[in-house]
Amino acid sequence: MNDVRILSPASMSKGIFTGLGRRRSSLLLVFGILSSLLYVAMLTFVPLRWEGYSSAAQTVSELSAIDAPTRLLWVPLGILWTLLYALFGWGVWKAAGWSGRSRYRRPR
Repeated sequence: MNDVRILSPASMSKGIFTGLGRRRSSLLLVFGILSSLLYVAMLTFVPLRWEGYSSAAQTVSELSAIDAPTRLLWVPLGILWTLLYALFGWGVWKAAGWSGRSRYRRPR
């Protein structure tokens, strides 16, 4: 015999969207790994385009300086890195299940 269940909108949304939310949170957390890999690649390969740049003697911010030969590559990659990192932060927030209210309560 078939098991017949009556589904309310609330029970349907729990089953469908809870799984979707977990997958979305997992995907957002993967963006953290991708952002880290992108940043390492940026620090490794972008300086190779600037002859005479020394990672030991110069700061990373010089790669995006106004007259730097690497600026046209660094800035778009930096924007992509920022987006990935922000999505990762959102994923951490979603995975933790924070409601936005403070969990801290003053002692009485």
